[in-house]
Amino acid sequence: MMNPLLTALCGLGGSASIAELLEQVIEDEGFPPELVEMPHSDKSSDTELAYRLAWARTYLKKYGLITNSERGVWALTPEGVEHGEVDPQEASRLVRQRGNRERENKLVSVEEGAAPDSGEVPEEADAWREFLMEALLEMKPDAFERLCQRLLRESGFTQVEVTGRSGDGGIDGNGLVRLAGLLSFPVVFQCKRYRNTISSNVIRDFRGAMIGRADKGLIITTGSFTRDALLEATRDGAPPDRLDRRRSAYGSPQTPRAWRRNQADRSRGSGRGVVQIYIRNGDPMETLSFEKAVEEVKDEVVGWRRFLHENPEISFEERETSAFVYETLESFGGLELSRPTETSVVASLVGGSPGKTVALRADIDALPITEENDFKFVSKRPGAMHACGHDGHTAMLLGVAKIMSSMKESISGEVRFIFQHAEELMPGGAEGMIENGVMDGVDSIVGIHLWASLPTGTIGLAYGPMMGSPDIFRITVNGSGGHAAMAYKTVDSIAVGAQVVTNLQHVVSRNISPMENAVLSVTSFGRHDPQRHPRLRRDGRHRPNPRP
Repeated sequence: MMNPLLTALCGLGGSASIAELLEQVIEDEGFPPELVEMPHSDKSSDTELAYRLAWARTYLKKYGLITNSERGVWALTPEGVEHGEVDPQEASRLVRQRGNRERENKLVSVEEGAAPDSGEVPEEADAWREFLMEALLEMKPDAFERLCQRLLRESGFTQVEVTGRSGDGGIDGNGLVRLAGLLSFPVVFQCKRYRNTISSNVIRDFRGAMIGRADKGLIITTGSFTRDALLEATRDGAPPDRLDRRRSAYGSPQTPRAWRRNQADRSRGSGRGVVQIYIRNGDPMETLSFEKAVEEVKDEVVGWRRFLHENPEISFEERETSAFVYETLESFGGLELSRPTETSVVASLVGGSPGKTVALRADIDALPITEENDFKFVSKRPGAMHACGHDGHTAMLLGVAKIMSSMKESISGEVRFIFQHAEELMPGGAEGMIENGVMDGVDSIVGIHLWASLPTGTIGLAYGPMMGSPDIFRITVNGSGGHAAMAYKTVDSIAVGAQVVTNLQHVVSRNISPMENAVLSVTSFGRHDPQRHPRLRRDGRHRPNPRP
């Protein structure tokens, strides 16, 4: 499995976690589910594939082609990038020879009075794990639950209770997770002493039992999870946190196609904000809270938004807006700035370690509308107004950029902040930005958008298409002109056009499935000419705007 592992690392950008490597190898090699889930032995919770990949990592590391960090991230060394492929038999032979020499050197050191290295050889480690597995499997169920209770307390849980009740849908206990004294939320847990794998049915039943009890759940097991089980644990919502991908799976019951309030706000005794947990060797090592950073930048974000609202610029004319964005980003430091087009801005934040590239995009243009509000920061420019919230989008993304630029070394990969011009026109500014390479190397992109119908502090999630994409077309109805008093001698293009407008609505009702979303609107009809109102025009022009 050495070469498949090297190929997977290359495909993942040169670095990956163990779980990512496993998934990539499965995808690259096209392994069937029965092979992927084959257990290594009755005394091990590892699958045969995971076991072989573990040995491949060991040999490749000793061979000098890959290395790993304390956070469990494996990466190619310069030698590994140069080699690309390796002869597995030759690599194994050289690693074994090196190991024999090291053991001989240790023996000489011991004879000379030096303290021997206490590290375990792989065979001893395997024997120790098998012994521990047998001890766990021989425990009584209530004893295993109490052991899990102790493990949770050692991991930072409080108020951990083993319920031990029957008819509870598999819930074995509950506890409260506290993170750095700033955030807490209840978690229910289930203890499973399995020799082999846990299927998706177990996860599905557990998720059902969680409803009404807690938003987060933890399964503690001696077995391992099938791929379908892991997918089941993370469906219908953002993937929840994992303490150990080989030994636990969190599930979070969600409602499809629903707007979900931030889970932290809904939890007992919780604060607001986003929390990211770094895990090292299964133990929580560092908790990073963004709440303080958000509070610090909040007033600036409000100020930026009001300044932009006062000074709107319509599509392709966002010169002052893009200059303001550029100068504001420049003041943060740590960002690589560029101007892919005359009125757009891109900022790149490259983290302290390799990883994927995520883009965050906000639009910056205003609409050609005269504002009629009377608050203090009303538009100063007649015929231009931020009526679609782009001032808010821009200010929000500036706030995110300021926060993230201060934690550059904690970020893996690249975050690309895209401030797009001319979103309101078609094809708009996006086309030129893409042609100039803004999306090159991007793995995923998130659109920053307000939604006024949602309460403040709520995050909206939807599955499938979220916004409508408009298309514009124009129709000209040709008739024959004449006097309005003798309309019977004309072909009235206005009357025909009115019928066209009415019957266009049947396009949606009779051509689009009721399970899909579509809207068709006529936004302009004919031209008003007060000097020629008695006459019927030869042409009646109207401009529909369909939005699927």
